[in-house]
Amino acid sequence: TQMLHVKSDADEQLLLCVRFVSPVKIKAIEIIGTGGAEDPKTCKLFINKESMDFHAAESTQPIQTLELIPSNSSVSNSGAGSGSGSGSGS
Repeated sequence: TQMLHVKSDADEQLLLCVRFVSPVKIKAIEIIGTGGAEDPKTCKLFINKESMDFHAAESTQPIQTLELIPSNSSVSNSGAGSGSGSGSGS
């Protein structure tokens, strides 16, 4: 498993685009925070979006919204199959 460290330089929002060359089923997403107030609280998932900016992310219905809950070890972890299931499908 490879770790990638990303941090927003402007505000509390961060937009990541991960492209796959063939259909995949994501079984888990792990987000590790610092344990502070700046840690993410939600993660919105979108599929098949060629281009996405912050305005589009706010105005587009996500396929799924994950509510991230910090654990005792300061790790926010939510399986991709859980969450509030906004949108059509999962």
